[in-house]
Amino acid sequence: LIKATLKSGGLRFEQERVAEGEARERFTDIWFDAQNRMWAAGSSGLAVKEKGLWRRFTTKDGLKNNQTAFVRSRSDGTLLLGYFGAPSLTHIRYEDGRFKLLGHFDDVFPKEEVIYFFGEDANKGLWLGTGQGVYLLSAEGRLDHFGRNEGLVSENASNMSLFAEPEGTVWFGTTAGLHRFDPILYKGVPAAPHTAILEVRYGQESVQGEALKAQSISSKSSTISIRFAAPSSIREGAVDYQVRLVGFENEWHTSPNREERYPKLPPGHYTFEAKARIGSGEFGPLAAWSFQIQPAWYQTWWFRGLMVLGSLGTLAVVVSWRVAALRTRNRMLEEVVAARTLELQQANNLLRNQSLTDPLTGLHNRRYLDVCMPEDAAQTARQHLDMKNGRTERMTMNIDILFLMVDMDHFKMVNDEYGHHAGDLVLQQVAELIRRATRNTDTVVRWGGEEFLVVARNACRKEANIMAERIRCFVAEHEFDLGNGSVLRRTCSVGFAFFPIAIDRADNLGWEVVVNLADRCLYAAKRSGRNGWVGLLAGEGLDPDSLDLRLQAHLEDYVASGNLKILTSFPEGVVLDWSQHH
Repeated sequence: LIKATLKSGGLRFEQERVAEGEARERFTDIWFDAQNRMWAAGSSGLAVKEKGLWRRFTTKDGLKNNQTAFVRSRSDGTLLLGYFGAPSLTHIRYEDGRFKLLGHFDDVFPKEEVIYFFGEDANKGLWLGTGQGVYLLSAEGRLDHFGRNEGLVSENASNMSLFAEPEGTVWFGTTAGLHRFDPILYKGVPAAPHTAILEVRYGQESVQGEALKAQSISSKSSTISIRFAAPSSIREGAVDYQVRLVGFENEWHTSPNREERYPKLPPGHYTFEAKARIGSGEFGPLAAWSFQIQPAWYQTWWFRGLMVLGSLGTLAVVVSWRVAALRTRNRMLEEVVAARTLELQQANNLLRNQSLTDPLTGLHNRRYLDVCMPEDAAQTARQHLDMKNGRTERMTMNIDILFLMVDMDHFKMVNDEYGHHAGDLVLQQVAELIRRATRNTDTVVRWGGEEFLVVARNACRKEANIMAERIRCFVAEHEFDLGNGSVLRRTCSVGFAFFPIAIDRADNLGWEVVVNLADRCLYAAKRSGRNGWVGLLAGEGLDPDSLDLRLQAHLEDYVASGNLKILTSFPEGVVLDWSQHH
């Protein structure tokens, strides 16, 4: 920590040493509580300064981990603690020098979502911002979720961007804008809706309304279609349905289409059940319909008994002939088994030689892209060709593939100064950092050496720079463990481009060309100062018909004419070098 003191000679800065911490410990948040105690969230645990003395709290005191990120007070004097990049929140109390762990909010909020901001409003409601929307836990313990269906322009919350006004108004930020919550207009978590079964169809029959009752259905009509709904006049897009067919499946599953179809059910008794809720609220009453599938004549017990007797008689005739034939067949089978075993061994060897995984980092290699990318690129192109929306709307939709090329800066110096084993450890840690900085649906590929490729499917052009900056920041802030007690810091450069390049001509250039453009952006970033990112987007005046394979050779001309738009983290005045030599 850095302490500023105003003295007669002016403002003086000096380092404040915090107990039980490292000399270069990173602190990301400072907070003063109602007793004017200073709390500091650092990479070695939570610290508090009281009466001029520092005290440290770590996992030994019940914290989830020591990588603490943010700390805030609640109206009752307790504290909330958040962690760096972890989906967890800790509730603590500190009185008369005694630290007490009150618990963790692991069972309240979704476990898979990283927390970016939290805090309490004037009504003692607890707010939580994640990468999948914003949650509100009321003082009565009811949980509500807000996302795009409730008016958010983005569900990706920004770090500690929450402010609660005394009268109850709450402000919070996302990567796409600032949002205001009005407590007067908010009516709380909506009441659970009532689900109703609207129609049942089987064979040529259709049953609706009051005619719905227990049915006996012939096996010839055993394909059942059931339509249901839970009418709601508020937050209609947030209604969540779950269904199950007791007697066939006992687990509930989400039904997005308000209709379930069960083809060729076997004979038996069944009960269809459906329920609904709004957002993350409680489920309403069940709607149920029971029916029975009658067996066909060939499925009855007496027919099966006759079949057994007939089979036994036939078997007695065939056995004597079969025994003689088996000796000859056994010899033939031994020859076939030997041939198949040899083919299987050869196939296994071929699979091992064509492994799709990089042995050092555990990431996919280039061969993986050759197998999977043609289908992914074709699907993305089809989505663009089928879209009827305008160009501006498509810029905000998650229907593109984003390619990000990542390269470690000055990596050769690591091998030269510390050896190749240390270099391998750095590459393994870089691979893990990129995994953490990307989504679960994204693919990370080791492109070669210290270079990595991220394939982000279902990406949004409007938020193109968010993932690039996150990767750059994760690498720049990481201390790389070299395995011998030494650590060092390194930066990375990132280049990115979207497939398709032009949203109006999705079938113009292949994905391989876009990867090469991302590589050109990467080396433009490296020649422009490193520790930054450069990306390409189609300009507003770009003629899609002008895009062909000459784009790679004349990239500077496309950029200079404005047909391609540059996104970069480098300040204005830096001239990007687009030459093709590395």
